Amino acid sequence: MSFFEKLEVWKEEYLLLKYIFLNFEDYKNLGFNFPIGLILLFSIIAFPIAVFFITRKKNTVTFVVKQLLRHEALNEESAKTLSELRLSKIKSLRFSVGQLSSMIKTVGYKKPSYEEYVKAKKEKTKVENPNLDEIKIFISEDGKEKAQTIAESEITPFWKPILISFVGIIIITILFICMPEILNFLNNSL
Repeated sequence: MSFFEKLEVWKEEYLLLKYIFLNFEDYKNLGFNFPIGLILLFSIIAFPIAVFFITRKKNTVTFVVKQLLRHEALNEESAKTLSELRLSKIKSLRFSVGQLSSMIKTVGYKKPSYEEYVKAKKEKTKVENPNLDEIKIFISEDGKEKAQTIAESEITPFWKPILISFVGIIIITILFICMPEILNFLNNSL
């Protein structure tokens, strides 16, 4: 018995393999041809990872804003370095910079303009990265309201992403199992 014959037997014997190898080829009226089961399987794997990173980013932003407000870093004179705020060892801080940039200003670092960045790329020189230990940060006047809103929110406890992932996996699994019926319905209605 060849490998492919064994695979066909496994598909019939093991319920999960039947759904993993579900393919749009069997549904001619839909006009697609790719393995939908593999996409659902990868989404089961990717969903908890995405939930973890999103939660980590939210918690980092909340923690940074709370530290800035706690130390009253609200203008250039009261700006603090990351080590003064006890944030220098947080590795996920770089992923939160985009969300923080709308409300936080820096002292001691001038961000290169777009023209300077393009010029550095053309000359194949590296744009100098700032030394994060020397830069002082503070909450800008425009960002105070947003910072207050973020500071009022709680840091997400560790069990919430686990619960969200579990519920998401259950929903994806139900979709996984119902997919042949959904595809049959769509195929027959076209």
